[in-house]
Amino acid sequence: MLWQNLSRTPLVRRAVCVGLLCLGLTATTMGQTDICTPIVIDGSDPADRWGVSVSGLGDQNADGVEDILIGTMRGYVVVVSGADGSILFTTPPSHGVGEVVSRAGDINGDGVEDYMAADWRYSSDRGYVVVFAGGTTSALYIISGVDVGGQLGAALAAGGNINASGQDDIILGAPGGRFGSDGCGTGEVYVFYGREPGEFPQYPISMSSNDADIVIGGVPGLCGKSGFGAAIAGNLDLNGDGMADFAVGAPDMPTRSDPDKVHAGRVYLFEGFVPTPGDSTFRAENIAVCDFAGDNSWRYVGWSLAFGGTLEASSDRPVVVVGARGHFEDPVTIASEIHVLAQPDPPSGSLEPCDLIYTIRYIRDVLDPSRDYPDQFSYDIAGMGYIDDHPDADILVGAPNYASSGNNPQQRGRFQVLTTDPWAISNILYDVPGTHNGARMGHSLDYVGDINDDGITDIVVGAHGYDDNRGRVYVHLLGQSDSDGDGFADQCDNCPDVSNPTQTDTDGDGIGDACETCCVVRGDVDHSGSGPDIADLVYLVAYMFEGGPEPPCIEEADFDGIGGSFPDIADLVYVVNYMFDGGPAPVSCP
Repeated sequence: MLWQNLSRTPLVRRAVCVGLLCLGLTATTMGQTDICTPIVIDGSDPADRWGVSVSGLGDQNADGVEDILIGTMRGYVVVVSGADGSILFTTPPSHGVGEVVSRAGDINGDGVEDYMAADWRYSSDRGYVVVFAGGTTSALYIISGVDVGGQLGAALAAGGNINASGQDDIILGAPGGRFGSDGCGTGEVYVFYGREPGEFPQYPISMSSNDADIVIGGVPGLCGKSGFGAAIAGNLDLNGDGMADFAVGAPDMPTRSDPDKVHAGRVYLFEGFVPTPGDSTFRAENIAVCDFAGDNSWRYVGWSLAFGGTLEASSDRPVVVVGARGHFEDPVTIASEIHVLAQPDPPSGSLEPCDLIYTIRYIRDVLDPSRDYPDQFSYDIAGMGYIDDHPDADILVGAPNYASSGNNPQQRGRFQVLTTDPWAISNILYDVPGTHNGARMGHSLDYVGDINDDGITDIVVGAHGYDDNRGRVYVHLLGQSDSDGDGFADQCDNCPDVSNPTQTDTDGDGIGDACETCCVVRGDVDHSGSGPDIADLVYLVAYMFEGGPEPPCIEEADFDGIGGSFPDIADLVYVVNYMFDGGPAPVSCP
């Protein structure tokens, strides 16, 4: 498996996958905030599927810490304390709401962030959405879909202040919606405005999708071949006008040039605006600022969306991060892509292609060309803000179908935190594979604010298939440094200054073998007591390139004494230069 960072320049790099979190996802008791292992929250009953959808949520209990929203497949949602993992409240069962959940912003203007949940399968897939008042389980809006097969609520997003009213709005996707006179589902997106405090004397307000303040329809004529509204990202001001902008995915659309190349996908970027009174319905291509289209079948561009902050590579313009979880035609690889887009600067005033800043490609080697289980990297993505020392924003990416070995459809799942810095040596900041078959970790994920007050955004990741579909939710506290780059944060590492990805501690004293005094002769790779010699060189080459055994004392293989991830190519060059070209002797052991 590898990532390729495909810049618009001719540069093409292969990035090494290096994680900085403790791997293994060892279960902890609920409420534990040890930075070495995640907080773990388990579902209670089989088939509840806790974590089928997850979201960060503003502070619900006035303790100063952002909280967590957990969706289930049993018609209820759970709000959990970000401070200790305890359950704050559970909504009463309502149809099947919970398969999709989202923060909603402050819809009723009371200072507490509200939240929403949907059952897009309700009533012959018409769909059903409930918006709850923050800090309570009381409904504000109950919104029912009207189109059979419309799938209202398949995507939900906090919209921010779209119409300059000062109130937060919400955006709902219905990828099967029938817009206007369309006789088939080309997809719709609905914007419902927030309200001033006291504007309505009594909640909940029951509405239908026909009551939306703004309705945007997909491209006409693409009956069932659009999916417009399957993904939404909201609440970012792309152009600095004070109104919130948003992006909408249509992952089933064909390519621009060939209607038979289906599921290529497309993304539209929209600026916030105030509609003319009496004019509330629009076609996407008539009001979108720009779009980005998949270039071939089965790309599924727009399957997932997130706003990604600003990038130096985009001249500090805010960017939209687009997931394309599809696969390529190459019979020996399955790939997914993430595209980083910006609004044209300046925009032309009519629909035009978005600026593609660059593309990150994930390639998973496939041993069996008939394998039907692509990892589905970018199935869900989330913007992270800035979690390291570079000026470009970071993103969280899930791969729920990841299998740890070959073609086994284990569906353990995986997530990574990636930098969007196009010049980074490695795109990967954190890399955590799942350990439980069928858990599908990474199917849903989100940022949750700075739970442990270390200045770094933390994350929540769902694994809804865990333990016979009970489901499990992981809360990871990021921000740990990993000085030796071995995948274990310094605070969790039994030898933080020497790379030891196996964390071997033979004598059980809490100090890894890599940090015990084993280095006698630098260059004595086979630990024979002398060297370096031909036997050591053969041992090193076999270990580095042929799957040979690890050196008995890994530090003795660090010829140049630099440390970090060793032995590496620099060490191999060093010993060859010493043995055959009169180069300097290996650095002495400490």
